[in-house]
Amino acid sequence: MNRHHFAVYTRHCKLEMLMRRESNAEAAFRAAEWRWSIPEVCDNRWHSYSILFASVDTVDLYIDGRKFIATKENPEILDDWPLHRIKETKTRLVIGACWHGRNHIMSQFFKGHLASIYYLPHKLEQPQVLQCSHQCKEKLEFNAIDQLVPGENAIFATDSSSFSLKANTAEDLSLLLQRVTYGNTKNLPTPGYRTFFINTTVLCSNGKTLTLNPSKGSIFVQHEAEPVISISGLSVVNSDQHLVKTGAPMLPEIKITVTQNINGEEIERTSVSELDWCKVHLKPSRDMDLEYFSSPASLIAALRIDFEHDKQGILLKGREKVKGYREILSKIHYFNTRADSYSRRIYTVQCAMSGGHILSNEFLVTVSLLEWFRIAEESSIKCRYLEQMKEMEIENFF
Repeated sequence: MNRHHFAVYTRHCKLEMLMRRESNAEAAFRAAEWRWSIPEVCDNRWHSYSILFASVDTVDLYIDGRKFIATKENPEILDDWPLHRIKETKTRLVIGACWHGRNHIMSQFFKGHLASIYYLPHKLEQPQVLQCSHQCKEKLEFNAIDQLVPGENAIFATDSSSFSLKANTAEDLSLLLQRVTYGNTKNLPTPGYRTFFINTTVLCSNGKTLTLNPSKGSIFVQHEAEPVISISGLSVVNSDQHLVKTGAPMLPEIKITVTQNINGEEIERTSVSELDWCKVHLKPSRDMDLEYFSSPASLIAALRIDFEHDKQGILLKGREKVKGYREILSKIHYFNTRADSYSRRIYTVQCAMSGGHILSNEFLVTVSLLEWFRIAEESSIKCRYLEQMKEMEIENFF
């Protein structure tokens, strides 16, 4: 049988939603279908529609991040009874069509294009999230508001995607157009052409209005090379069993640099770049009973970084400048309550930026844990050798 339980679709320039209540709901005639009559459905442009369903009495529609103001007539709301109770109900969720269970076929296909769809059962998204998702990173900017003279004005749309300019002469209008710029605040702008249109209307001296043919232009956004994170420093750190009991520096001379290739030239961007996380992983995993770490607590508290550690090692996370991460990493110490359990320790360091999209190299570090008496013996031998060399120099001098 065909039981349309839930559906969102467009029809006759309306956005419609069907939401039938379950068979165990109260046997009452309640709202079950909403029909919004909105021009966006048929304007042949991209739009996003978000329906927040709190209950049959509280349904809100957001169009491109803005709340639709309902009236008594719009949306049109139709009432219905709950679904009938049946046994062994099998349901199917379909996107782009409707499943007809009686004939076991797909029907009523959606004719158009979908960029994305999100279904959040048992969750009500916050309106602020919907508004934020539609704050476009691309916009037009006019940089001469303070230079407008009487008779001139500039009016921008709320999303800064279009505007209108008014000038006294064609020459003045041309100068105003030259002050319009295109801005894109994305971390990694999508390369390609951005097309724009210019519609011009002229008011003649006789009071008549003349509309000129539309003009078309484009801006080409070039592919931008991604930044490169490089980690370097001492690949071999000499320590001793005595020092690891009191805390041995893990990355005493670590260096983190960020560069980017712009027009064939490597540009240093370390001072202006922010990292999302850095991790230090021991290989093999640490012994939770013997090994632990210390971190600069006051420095971490002053920065926007969280310090976590587990069996794998250490995780620092939070958007912060490269300098802050480097300072913390250089002050982390390694402890082992049973120093003779390892003769050496190996770990890797890796950092990321741009939401984890850009990863650094995995910098490999080996800590050599020499025995304390061996170091003392080697130091004694070196001292005796230096004393002998000094005696020989004195004899040769005389």
